[in-house]
Amino acid sequence: MNFAPSENGALVEADERELEVTYLGPYKVASDQLHPFVQFTMDDVQPQDHMAWETQGPIADRTVERLATSDRGIVMLRQVLRREIDKVQEGGDPINVYREPDHPTIDTNHTVQMHEWAESARHRRAAART
Repeated sequence: MNFAPSENGALVEADERELEVTYLGPYKVASDQLHPFVQFTMDDVQPQDHMAWETQGPIADRTVERLATSDRGIVMLRQVLRREIDKVQEGGDPINVYREPDHPTIDTNHTVQMHEWAESARHRRAAART
């Protein structure tokens, strides 16, 4: 499903029957098969995300891996991640999180992006129907 934001990005309290809902087609052919026996459509971000999730393969068993000296960076990254996870579990902030209660809200321009993406998707769907 896909929902289009309101013109100004504000929440709209509306009856469910008034909501515009667009059902998206499958992202791959054949839609009931798994990688590597499918072909993915790559014309939008959502199908690309699904392709990335599905083609990663099974989760590796890290308990049996044999790291070498050339894998020092991997070991260091895991140590940093573990240290920062421990900080958060103890109620602290992880590295590079700075709290400034009086700091103004940072506008990430996300609302504008959502409008642009929704409009682009509408145009693509309209072009596909013609």
